[in-house]
Amino acid sequence: MDYSTDIAINFWYEFDNIFNPFYNKLDSEARKAWNKIFGEEDLINRWRRHRLLGTYPQKYVDELSSLSNEIKFLADEQLRILEDHFHGDLNIELKAFEDFGQGILYDNNKEHKRLLGDRIHKMDTGWPQPPIGYHRWHAFIRARVNEFRI
Repeated sequence: MDYSTDIAINFWYEFDNIFNPFYNKLDSEARKAWNKIFGEEDLINRWRRHRLLGTYPQKYVDELSSLSNEIKFLADEQLRILEDHFHGDLNIELKAFEDFGQGILYDNNKEHKRLLGDRIHKMDTGWPQPPIGYHRWHAFIRARVNEFRI
């Protein structure tokens, strides 16, 4: 399969529909998992605290053990979407992430019904704050990966 921006746009559209809470298309199980993981205390704050205290990764993983089912559920859902769109082709996956990072994936698909300001697939910002999604995603992935390493 050759890379095209359509492949990346369709991937990011589906990914956003499930994991971007602004689109409110999380099914009830995914929404419960999302709210439990990012609700009371965002993973970013937990990750930062353990990094600052020098208790990362062990205490970070220990603290998140009560969320392991929810973290696994959402991580498995992310892997499913990656596989559905890229079929294990890491070069295409890499290009889709690079184009996302550059903010060049303009989604003009009328079926996607995105508002004009949401047609470029990119990490959303909470202007004037920096994009939080990269930080949140990093803390989430580290929680899942570290669970296996300890």
